Amino acid sequence: MAHFKANPESAFLLGDADGNGEVSYDDVNTVINVIMGLPVDKFIRIAADVNKDGMVNIVDLTTIIKMLANKP
Repeated sequence: MAHFKANPESAFLLGDADGNGEVSYDDVNTVINVIMGLPVDKFIRIAADVNKDGMVNIVDLTTIIKMLANKP
């Protein structure tokens, strides 16, 4: 039987831009920093691109904020 390890880039939570396993306001700050060209410790582009258009921009940022607003 074959064993496979998950590629960290393929196993992600949509909106979890910093890759810590949850969507939080830390992800909002990460996306803001990326948009502004500021350094970040860790950035998971595929998770931050919540509308899947190939870019991380204000649309993704707004969507992550809406996700948090609707979080119980």
